Amino acid sequence: TIRVRDGTYYETLNLFGKGIWVESESGPLLTRLNGRASNSVITVSPNSIVATVRGFWLEGAVRLVRYELGGQMNFYNNIFFDSTASALFFTTYSGGEIRNNLFSGGDYMIQIGYHWGDLFNNIMQYAQNGALWNSAIYTNPLTYGFNLFWNNGHNYDYFEPGQGDLDADPLLDLTTGRLREGSPAIDGGNPSILDLNDSRSDIGPFGGPWAYYN
Repeated sequence: TIRVRDGTYYETLNLFGKGIWVESESGPLLTRLNGRASNSVITVSPNSIVATVRGFWLEGAVRLVRYELGGQMNFYNNIFFDSTASALFFTTYSGGEIRNNLFSGGDYMIQIGYHWGDLFNNIMQYAQNGALWNSAIYTNPLTYGFNLFWNNGHNYDYFEPGQGDLDADPLLDLTTGRLREGSPAIDGGNPSILDLNDSRSDIGPFGGPWAYYN
């Protein structure tokens, strides 16, 4: 495990196939990775062991995350936030869990091509065009559902709505790291995924078993 202290880091990250866990000490509101208008903030290189990135705010690149062929990485409790990005998340023939994140902004926000893994409990908001795009030519192996969509050009491109998906204002407070009272994201996540207090998981970056703010 590599643990990163609070701050804004103007750099890009590539684990070069190492199956390690990289996390921030205090969560995504206090730890940012800014790619300085590079091609990607995080590049996921091919690897046989799944790596994990947890608890960062990502911004400042054409694509905030880009999986190369054979890349495997889990993303938990991150905030992908960039209004000018082409895509916030781009996969090809790849794998890993994408759970309890916030995706905000971008053109075609999340582009999924043959991804072996799951996409649960994420908030997807303010995509200029499509929020979730199936870019696979044939059947995509991705398992998805219990995601919350808000104010996107449209929510799905070549994906059907997933089980438990919502279309509503998440009432998300990015200052305090909380969901406001009455948020539909509270206890709205996949019922098989629990929060730290053993209740049904909240949707978004402040819920799930790896949350910082709960």
